[in-house]
Amino acid sequence: ASPGPARRACQPHAMAENVRVAVRVRPFSKRERALGCACVVSMDGRHTTVQAKPPRTYAYDAAYWSHDTESPSYAPQEVVMRDIGGAILQSALSGYNGCLFAYGQTGSGKTHSLLG
Repeated sequence: ASPGPARRACQPHAMAENVRVAVRVRPFSKRERALGCACVVSMDGRHTTVQAKPPRTYAYDAAYWSHDTESPSYAPQEVVMRDIGGAILQSALSGYNGCLFAYGQTGSGKTHSLLG
């Protein structure tokens, strides 16, 4: 007999996917476009660079470029939810607990990432 969901979560293979971190660069808001704001973030695969002085690059489990719909790297809502939401849903259907935690300051795109 296979162990129940609570026992499976303690097994080493289940622990490998406890926490995954993804980042998404959202499109500018109407206000940001009206102000002529510049995007100070760039992405290359899993790496995200903030154009500070000096520039800072971070690596994540996943990175989604949703800032420019004309970009070949553009990640629409369906891709983000397939990758992130689909994995959480599959884990839940397999008996594991799942949680999606969206973090960021007001206006940073949390709702956009969850609802599109």
